Amino acid sequence: MKKELRETQEQCKILADNMIDSIWLIDLNGNFLYCSPSAKAMLGYEIKELEKIKLKQILTPSSYLQVQKRVGGLVQQYKLEKDQKIFDRSKYMQLVAIKKDGKKLPIEISARIIVKNNGELNIVGSTRDISERIATEKRLFKSEEQFQQTFVNASVGMIIVDKNGSIINANQAFLKMLDYDQNDIKKPRWPILFCRLVIMRIFYKNY
Repeated sequence: MKKELRETQEQCKILADNMIDSIWLIDLNGNFLYCSPSAKAMLGYEIKELEKIKLKQILTPSSYLQVQKRVGGLVQQYKLEKDQKIFDRSKYMQLVAIKKDGKKLPIEISARIIVKNNGELNIVGSTRDISERIATEKRLFKSEEQFQQTFVNASVGMIIVDKNGSIINANQAFLKMLDYDQNDIKKPRWPILFCRLVIMRIFYKNY
């Protein structure tokens, strides 16, 4: 039994030590009781340094307040109901961490409160660096914004259709060309008559 337990502990340590996400355990005062090695690459702190500082010191004030409210609400509920099922589901939060060099880092944490055998409450969780995800979302938003501006202001008629070929949007140049409004082009019969109407309009404009 002891051998199997030791092997399980070694396997868990190997997993924790080699994960990109940081795994940690803190008490309700924000003291780090454990932190996996990946925290160093993420935040720049040595593990021994993290063991000497509090959670409050590595989060922006607004992020720390967000954690306080979420944890405080669950703890208060637990004290009233004495039901550990309150802590069954992990909670996800997007926060901003402060690295050792002072730079801010967007992170996502998944955490849950656990009740130890002595009744003490701790928080176990993982932290993921989402800076690349945030940067990608910003690029996509900028690209969509640029497309929308091009679509709306284009001097030529442009439309957007769904996978069934139904028109879901048209710019003003397109509507003006055919003397239609947005409600007209979204009628079910429009996709069927589209080619005929375009041909007729081109014909009448040329003759």
